[in-house]
Amino acid sequence: MRALDESRGVDLTSAEHVFGNKSKADSWLNQPKTALGGSTPLKEAQKLSKNHKNDKSNYHQKKLNK
Repeated sequence: MRALDESRGVDLTSAEHVFGNKSKADSWLNQPKTALGGSTPLKEAQKLSKNHKNDKSNYHQKKLNK
């Protein structure tokens, strides 16, 4: 079962599995990380998810226009 957080647009299953529970996963996902330039893992995951959706949409739009 996937733990999709609709308000965030990301699948939290992996984080919950790694950290053992939702509370610990949420804490880690929302703490800024130096390795991410001060951004949070959640914000970066949301960016990737949005970019992926845009790429898929653009691909399908190009297919329709051919």
